[in-house]
Amino acid sequence: MFYDLHIQADVEKAADIAKRLGFSGIAVAVPWANRAALGEIRAKAKALKGMDIALGIELQTRANDIPRIAKSIRRQSELILVRGGTEELNRAALETPEVDMLVSPNLQNGQCGINHILARLGAKNNVAIAFDFLEIMQSYKKTRSQLLSCWMETARFVRKYKCPFVLSSGALNEWDMRAPSELIAFGKFLGFDEKRCKRALDGGILCENRKRLGGKWVMPGVEVE
Repeated sequence: MFYDLHIQADVEKAADIAKRLGFSGIAVAVPWANRAALGEIRAKAKALKGMDIALGIELQTRANDIPRIAKSIRRQSELILVRGGTEELNRAALETPEVDMLVSPNLQNGQCGINHILARLGAKNNVAIAFDFLEIMQSYKKTRSQLLSCWMETARFVRKYKCPFVLSSGALNEWDMRAPSELIAFGKFLGFDEKRCKRALDGGILCENRKRLGGKWVMPGVEVE
């Protein structure tokens, strides 16, 4: 079973393409600023058959606001993502246990946004770093070379400190989506073995989160009978 856990495309079109590509499920990220549309998107998702569809909230906000917002929506959200891109945002995301994934961690100046301290925080708080293939597709020449260098450095920290990670398309539309085999190949290029690449696509993050929504969850590993 394969899941693409970071899609920003229309839920109906994304579900159709995901099914053709061989995915069992997808997670559509809704920006925090557009959370009013969550109900409408959820209704569309429920009407679709043959595809497991999760909805995530992507926080694009100030670093100081991330812990407060994440805590307030944790028990109502299948997935909480944070868009990084600065040292402050990356750190706030990785030190907040209520956050599931950090996306776009690389800095605006082209440097790697993850170091040994942040990778340790991600491992400690079980916050996954998302490797979005879209960023590679949208880059070219020198920019692509710098980006790949950043991703390779991030991958080394992830492996060394056993930080969780996710391989995802980051698709803005259905044509940006990529098959599981392509994302696995991307992961192997970054230095991960096939077993870890497949685990990065298995949607395991959703399992624990959906227990939270069931009403019996107290904390990781503890549920009410």
